[in-house]
Amino acid sequence: MDRFLMRLHMGYPEAADEMEILRAPRTNYDGIVLNAVANREDILRLQGVAQQVFIEESVLDYVLKLVTATRTEAEFKSGVSVRGGLALKHAAQARALLLGRDFVMPEDVQALIVPVFAHRLSLVRQSPDALEERRAITAILRRITAAISTPV
Repeated sequence: MDRFLMRLHMGYPEAADEMEILRAPRTNYDGIVLNAVANREDILRLQGVAQQVFIEESVLDYVLKLVTATRTEAEFKSGVSVRGGLALKHAAQARALLLGRDFVMPEDVQALIVPVFAHRLSLVRQSPDALEERRAITAILRRITAAISTPV
């Protein structure tokens, strides 16, 4: 559960792109040309820059309170691990950087709690419907976020 930083919902491709996929011979998916937006060196450099994004103690405390709340939530089998808390911190730093800031705001943490935490959690009473379980976990995470006071 901790192997991935976050689960993102990409949505559907644009109609023209989907048409290209539909037209491609079944054995020729690898023939679809994708243009790289970054190379390995770019990604490593940006990861290093993101680590330098300032995160105030009150925001770190906020992350810890969110992590702790998942551990005491009766509906979860178990809470988010230390690595999950680190993932939320790092993701918030990256988001701040992408938005042109050199500091993390509580809004960065709030925007990423579901993508970073949801796939790390499971319900005590699991639903046979995976989508329904994801929705329930998302609702609980939103409730936890709303219950914890946001640092100013």
